[in-house]
Amino acid sequence: MPPTEVTLFDELLHRHLEQVSSNRFYELCDSTQQALLSLSQWYVEMIAGTMTLVILCYDMDSYPQIVEAIPQLLDRLKLLSNNSKICIQRPTDRGIVWRFEVEELSAEG
Repeated sequence: MPPTEVTLFDELLHRHLEQVSSNRFYELCDSTQQALLSLSQWYVEMIAGTMTLVILCYDMDSYPQIVEAIPQLLDRLKLLSNNSKICIQRPTDRGIVWRFEVEELSAEG
C-alpha cells in the first residue's frame, strides 16, 4: 500500500511532473494552438492519475475560439496520457466550468 503521508519530496516530484507535462504539451501543439493558448492562462495538473489541462479564459472573445479547438487539444493530450481531460473556465462571472474527457470525444468522432 502507498504511504498515507505525502512528503515534501513527493510534493516536489508531483509539481515537477506537472511542469514537465505542461512544457511537453505546449511543444506538441502547433503554432496556431500555441497562439490560442496564449490568449488564456493554462496549466496541466495531475489529479488522481488523470492529466487535466486547465484553461482559464480571460475574456468572452477568446472563449469560443478555445472551445472550438477542444478536439485538437485533446488529441495532443492523448499523446501524453490516455487518461486525460480538459477543464475550461469562462471569465469569472460568465458561467460554469466545462469539462471534456478523452473518452467522451473519442466516442463522438
